Amino acid sequence: FNPTGNHPQMIEWKSLSIATILAVIIGLIGIQGVGHFYVGKIAKGFGILIAPLFMLFLVFMASTGISTLQYATGDRETIAIAFILLAIGGIVGFIAMFIWQICDARKLCREYNDYLEKNGTAPW
Repeated sequence: FNPTGNHPQMIEWKSLSIATILAVIIGLIGIQGVGHFYVGKIAKGFGILIAPLFMLFLVFMASTGISTLQYATGDRETIAIAFILLAIGGIVGFIAMFIWQICDARKLCREYNDYLEKNGTAPW
């Protein structure tokens, strides 16, 4: 019996499938961290969203600097190697971040549901 007439708000479980699908599908187009938004880790999701964009910005700025150096120094081979290494590093970094954010979103979803089951309230 609840004399105020208010019903307690039901806190719903987070679906591991939805967290995974959001992290994978949206992450594939370069928008990472959506799985974290889903499980309620907004600040972490925002950080994960910004990090790949920042990496792309750094790669762009570095490649602009490399192309400027190429014309200034005339050392095309060294500059080309530096550009290729930078591009490979950017791609590897993006893929590593992509895989990590999927695993982390899934882990947080399980932690959320475990805490909810034990305590009846949302963990965060």
